[in-house]
Amino acid sequence: MGPPLFFIFGGHDEWFVSNFGLNFKETYIQVRNEEKFDLVNSFNSVLLGSYLDRTAFYKAYDLIQDPAEKNKWREQWLDERRSSLNNICKRAWNFAEQVSLYKPAQEGAA
Repeated sequence: MGPPLFFIFGGHDEWFVSNFGLNFKETYIQVRNEEKFDLVNSFNSVLLGSYLDRTAFYKAYDLIQDPAEKNKWREQWLDERRSSLNNICKRAWNFAEQVSLYKPAQEGAA
């Protein structure tokens, strides 16, 4: 995962060091290792719509017990609401899955 686009021409390591005392990679590793649960929850909370939409979504979502059915419901909800030009929720949910599957022993593996 690279630095945000506003650092496209460099300077990200300096900014991270001045703000966090660590360069970008060190900051990413620290957050990933220490805040994994919160990071996964944050990415999984991305949802299109208003407060009322979110309330309606979770009212139905929380009634579903089967994880596969929960994912199916979430995908259907998203497909009915997103524009054809973006898929912000799906990208965030994929990040959540990647972070949740990370195991420290994988560090440095090719």
